[in-house]
Amino acid sequence: MDEKRYAIDEWDGREIEFQSRYVEPQTVKIAVRRYTENQRPALILNQKSTGQRLLVASVNIEGAPISDSELLIKDYSENEGVLKALEAAGVVRATGRFVDSGYVSIPVVHMIAPS
Repeated sequence: MDEKRYAIDEWDGREIEFQSRYVEPQTVKIAVRRYTENQRPALILNQKSTGQRLLVASVNIEGAPISDSELLIKDYSENEGVLKALEAAGVVRATGRFVDSGYVSIPVVHMIAPS
């Protein structure tokens, strides 16, 4: 991956209102990092009030057929409802595609450039 900036990179440091099944309504700060294996983006939500990590919204599946503007969202287990919350906040748009992890189907999302 080259050094071009993608929509996801523009979210780094931005704040959104967030609520999911296991997360009470609150303001969170987005951190965009990179998975070391393949440099794909990792989407992390930190509590604004404490700066502590609230959750990692993305997953990394080596070899998953996604573009540079797409991301895999963990929307199961303790992250149930994360996809819906990120869509409501205008961060992502579901593509309707899924990648099989061997255990669950992971939704593929397109990152929306922040306004």
